[in-house]
Amino acid sequence: MKLKIVSRVAVTLCSAGALLLSACGSSPTPTAAPTGTPAASPTPRIESTAAATPSVDYEAYTEEALSQAVDRAADEASAEVETAADAITQAAADRVVTQDEAAALSALVGAAQAAVDEAFVVLDAYTSMYGDLAEETSAALTSIENDLNELAVGLESMAQSMASIDQTMQQGLALAEDVVSQLESAAQDVSTWLVDLEAQTTAWLAALPIEQAKRAEHALATAPTETVDDRVGAIRLTFAYLDTVKVALADGRVLKVELEAIAEVGASAAAGLKAHGGSELQGLADRIDALTAQFARGELPQARIELDGLERALPTRPGPP
Repeated sequence: MKLKIVSRVAVTLCSAGALLLSACGSSPTPTAAPTGTPAASPTPRIESTAAATPSVDYEAYTEEALSQAVDRAADEASAEVETAADAITQAAADRVVTQDEAAALSALVGAAQAAVDEAFVVLDAYTSMYGDLAEETSAALTSIENDLNELAVGLESMAQSMASIDQTMQQGLALAEDVVSQLESAAQDVSTWLVDLEAQTTAWLAALPIEQAKRAEHALATAPTETVDDRVGAIRLTFAYLDTVKVALADGRVLKVELEAIAEVGASAAAGLKAHGGSELQGLADRIDALTAQFARGELPQARIELDGLERALPTRPGPP
């Protein structure tokens, strides 16, 4: 019964692997992507046959929390891939793979594929929400995606070899040397990409806080572009700022053009409150700066809370001028 299960899993993986391997070719030697350099285009994404995990509401994550989730997912994928690769290397050492070993190896490859798929899911969530602002770390992000894709390619190659081994066993034939060698070679290849993936995620996590601080500093240094003459004008401009933030937060993404608009309107609104808000409203200028900085740092959950509080602190919205 175990052998039949191995056959179904391995053959399914093989059918996908054969097509993907012919398209992707061999793995190039990985190189570190320097921070601040233009990002190379990511390699074509490998679609796995592994079952998808339940979705997570990543919109509730700050950029910092989501980057840490990417790191954890990459670590978990690396651990699963390394376990599968080590087991394959050990099993292939004597050039003989038993039915029990084949069953165990197929299960390990499937678990590794699922872990790599999950890492892709988390990375895609980060890229969708915060990737547009990642100007200085975009090269590292692309390298992380490429490394994960190379791991997926290696896993498909392992699955293809396992399917060939299973078919040979079903027919009662001796294993061909080249099949075992292909399996062993795929296990060795992924080890190279594991090292590069760890290096890229480490470099990315170290650079990200610096980039976030620069974003906030740049946003808060924006000069006002609109002036008002009285308290009503200052309130009206502040509501315009809140409306700009609401639109930016509506889709759960942080775009560069949105941040620039928020910084520009926020600078004008803060200046208007300081000049005409009086003792009641002058302090809200600091809250505008705080909200702008939160958006720039990718602190969307906190920004939503501050947005609501700032709107409640304002008087009734004035009519059009």
